[in-house]
Parts: sequence; C-alpha cells; structure tokens
Amino acid sequence: MNFVFKIFGTPYIFDLYQGSEHDINYFQSFYNGSKENTKFTIHRMASGKVSYSYLRYNFKTSGGRDNSFFGMSIIFDKEYCNDVESLYHLFESAYVTILQNKILLEEVNDNLNIQAKYLIQKFADAESEVKRIENVICKNLLSQFVDDIHTIDSSFKQGNPNLLLRLNNKQGNPAFLKALREYSWISISPEYKENDTESLSQEAITELNETIAAAGKKIDTLFADAVGGSDIKRDVEGVSNQIKNGIDSIKPYLQLQLELHEQNDALFALKERVDTLIKAVYKSERENSTSATPPIEDLDTNNSGEKEIGDEEITETRNETIPFPCWKDIYGKHKKKIWSVAGIMFLAGLLWWLYPHSNAQYEGLLKAGDDLLQSVPFNLKNIDNAIVKYDSAVALNINNSKANSRIKHAKQTAIDTLKTVAEREFCKGGIGSTPKIDGYNEAVKQLQIISKKGYSDTDDYSNIIEEYKQGTIDYYFEEVDKDIPIENKKKYLEYILELDSTNEKAKNKLNNLNSSLSSHTTNNRSKTTNECYVKILGYSAKKTVDEFLKTIEDDLTTKRNVTSKELETLRSYCQMIIDNRVGCTVSENQKTTATNLKAKIPTTR
Repeated sequence: MNFVFKIFGTPYIFDLYQGSEHDINYFQSFYNGSKENTKFTIHRMASGKVSYSYLRYNFKTSGGRDNSFFGMSIIFDKEYCNDVESLYHLFESAYVTILQNKILLEEVNDNLNIQAKYLIQKFADAESEVKRIENVICKNLLSQFVDDIHTIDSSFKQGNPNLLLRLNNKQGNPAFLKALREYSWISISPEYKENDTESLSQEAITELNETIAAAGKKIDTLFADAVGGSDIKRDVEGVSNQIKNGIDSIKPYLQLQLELHEQNDALFALKERVDTLIKAVYKSERENSTSATPPIEDLDTNNSGEKEIGDEEITETRNETIPFPCWKDIYGKHKKKIWSVAGIMFLAGLLWWLYPHSNAQYEGLLKAGDDLLQSVPFNLKNIDNAIVKYDSAVALNINNSKANSRIKHAKQTAIDTLKTVAEREFCKGGIGSTPKIDGYNEAVKQLQIISKKGYSDTDDYSNIIEEYKQGTIDYYFEEVDKDIPIENKKKYLEYILELDSTNEKAKNKLNNLNSSLSSHTTNNRSKTTNECYVKILGYSAKKTVDEFLKTIEDDLTTKRNVTSKELETLRSYCQMIIDNRVGCTVSENQKTTATNLKAKIPTTR
C-alpha cells in the first residue's frame, strides 16, 4: 500500500499543508465555486496515481469571507480502493472530530448557507491537529483497508479527462467501481440524483479558464493590429473558432453545473468582441476588392493620344514649366499605398463605429459588477469579482469612462472594507479573549492585502502598521504593570519581544520575572508538603494541603445538609489540588487523595 495524505483549503487564502508547487496547482483547482456542500471526488490520473478527495464547500475563512472550502485527500500510486463507501465514511468521521475539537474548524449553526468557519489562517498554525488527523486516516487505512487496496490493471479504460461522472453516494461500491474503470473523474455526493450523469471535469474547466484568458489577450492584440493595418483575417477566424468551441463545450452542462455560467458569460463577451472584428475585417476586404478601377475617370483620347475638346486641337509645350501632378498621375504611381491607407482609415473608422455598439453587453457587465458590490458590501471576493466585471467592460467599450469610475469605486470600497476590518481586529484582545497580538497580526494582513492586490497605488500603510505595532506594545506594557499572574506577565513580555526583538525594557522586565519565578520555585521546593499552605478564596485560616483535604472529607462525612452548590464547590477544590493550582507544590499522594475524594462527591444531595 503506497499512499500520501494531503489537507488543504482556504483558511484565509488557499493553503496546502506541506506540498510542492505542482501539488498546490492541483489541489487549488478544487476551489472552483462548487454548489455542493459535500462531495467525494475520485481522479484517476494519466501518471497512474489515483486521488480520493473529500471536499466541503460553503465555509467562512478566519477573516470572515464567504465561499471558502476544506479538503482532505489520499493519493495512491498505481493502486485503487475497492471499498469507496468505507473510505468516504472514514473521511466523514475524521471531519466530525475536526469540528468537535474546534482547532481547525468550528461548526456554524446560525446560518443555513454556511457549514463551518476556519479558526486558523494556515494549517501550519495547528500542526499538531493536522498530524493527528493524518495519523487517524493513515492508521485506519493500514489496519482496516489492507484487503481493499489493489493494483490498477488492464480492465481500466483510459477515460476522457474532460468528462466527470456524478453518482449519488447511495448507489454503492459496484456502481463506483464500474465508473472508476471507465472514467478518469468521478464525483460522489448525497446531493446528486440517483442516476449516472456526465458533466465537465475540473480538468476541463481549468483548461477552459486558461482558454478564456488567452483569447481575451489575443483579441486585445488583434484590435491593435487591425488599426495598425496588419492582415489579421486568419488570426481572427482562429480565435473565433476557439471561442465557439468553448461555448459548445459548455452548452450541454449549463443546466447541471451552475458554476459554468461564469465561463459562459465570459465566452459570449469575447464572442461579441471578435464578431466586431470579423465584420470590420470582411467589410474592409470587400471594399478593397471592388476598387480595381480608379475613382476618377480619364478624359477621352483619340488614336494619337492627343486630347480633344470639340474640334479645337491644343498643343502643349512641357519644357517651360512643370505643372502640379494631376490625380491620375498620383494614383498611377501610388495606387497600392493609397488603397492601403484608405483601407486602414476605413477599418479604424468601422471599428470605432462598431465597437461602442456592444452597448448591451457593456451595460450588462456594469450591472453585474454593481450587483456584486451591493449584495454583500463586506465580502472581499465579491469586490474582486466586481472589479473583474468592470475590467471586462473597459476592454469591451472604448468609451469606458463609466467602467473606469466603477473600478475606482470598487477599489475604494475594498480599501475602506479592509481598513475597517483591520481596525476592528486590532481593537480585539485582552485578558479573557483573543490575545491582542493575534488582532495585530490580522490587522496587518488586511492592510497588506490592499498593497498586494493593487487596490491603492499611493497610500503607504507602513505608518499605520507601525502605529498598530506600537499600540500593541503599549497595551502589553500596561497589562504587565497590573496585578496579574506572573505567567501572564511573562507571556505578554514575550509578545512584545515578538513584535520588537530589540526592546530593552521588555528584556529587562522578562529577566527580572524569570529570576523571581526561579526563586519562588526554589522556596517552594525547600518546604515539606505539610508546611505548604493552601491559599483558596473562602477559607480565612491558612491550611496545609493535608489539612485542607481533611476539611473536605469532614464536610462530606459529618455534614448532613450540604447543598448542591456546596458540593460543586468541594468538587472544584479537589480539582484545584489535582491540577496543582493551590499556590504551592502538591505531592502525588495528595493528588491521589483529592481524586478519590472527588469521586465520592455526589452530583446532588
């Protein structure tokens, strides 16, 4: 059995725990706007590897953005699993424990459209939990699936990489294995109908997205070449066929795969642009082909070539002056250049006239962008998508002042949104809640997104980040000066040094605390357990640990009217001794006594 485990998703942005660039490109392709909540995808690759990927969609990132997803995958090398149902349930069980542990994810119960939210920003932040999940999956595979893993043989067909077969999870192993022998891609989900349905594979959708991007760039180049007078007929026809093939490839699956509507809209926008080019190119070609004779007719001549006007013969002497050349002479000498210039002027004019008349598509893109901005103002993905729509409108229409102003508005919305989130995250924190250093780190990330995405060309956020850093440092110094446990003081000073490793004030305070802790530990160890006094609120007299345990035992055995609240208090005191939270060192025998006493405390009286 030869396999590897992968865990991936979008805790903040896309993240794959310990993977190569090739792995990142592969697993990121599952971040595709799928409408299912849950699906189990099997992919038989050309290399002989077979991946079984458990995918969950409709999550929130740790930054609060929607449309996040989570995935786990097992990749076998030239092997496959013939008990797909059990493997699916293994992933399901692992996912349930992930939600229960609330380290990577937390279930969302107050929003039917969101399954869960991330509690981390990258999987390395919770490495021990990731390793625990990997161990659970791997141990189960090695112990429970030994007889279910087999080598791929000649009974497996090559399979069309562009097609995916959808199966309901209730159709069972026979249906799954039959499909695996015939298809490269299979998707299993409780949300599919119980019949076999073909759709486009993720591989095909990825290739389609690349085609759309390349075609858009090619059309931009062709428009520039057309105005420059280049012969673009062949290239225009080529990209037109490419777009038509893309539209035809999507058409049969649009009703089934709602996520394909985005690609379909993009292809039709490209089609309208390339149709404009085709009209211009062929119109110019027809004009050129019908202009083989000059536009100004020659005067009649006689056989001798002399000009006649009525009966009067006129003779000219050409040795005295050189007259300005007539149109006939110019045309005869420069016919090709004249028609080239005329063709270019005509084509440029036609493009100018036709191109803005794609107005319906232009206005449609503007409206789509507006809808995205207005639907969820604090959704960064929607803002990004709105900017894409406006960019498409700019490319579609020369008179693009409206689209450009919309882009500025969208970017400003993104800036305002990220600044608001940054300020809110920075203000979080303090004792009893998220440590303020986490709020600082999150705030910095929000501000960095503005720069990385190019939302702002001029604003420099380094000053704001520096202010946040200093504000965080000042906050922790204030906390350190308060009457709080030494352990907390030490932690907060370490936070300060994490932000500013050269801070001498923090270094000195931390050194003093460490010395104090060392002295405190030495003093405690010098006492015998009978000399160690318990300090618990509620007891005015000092008692040793043994005396305190005896008091608890007496309360249980001698008092007949101990209330439920008092019983809960006694139980809490026992636990404090077990956890060594009574102000001094507790021996193992004392912990055992406290454990036994706690077990005797009834839940009610």
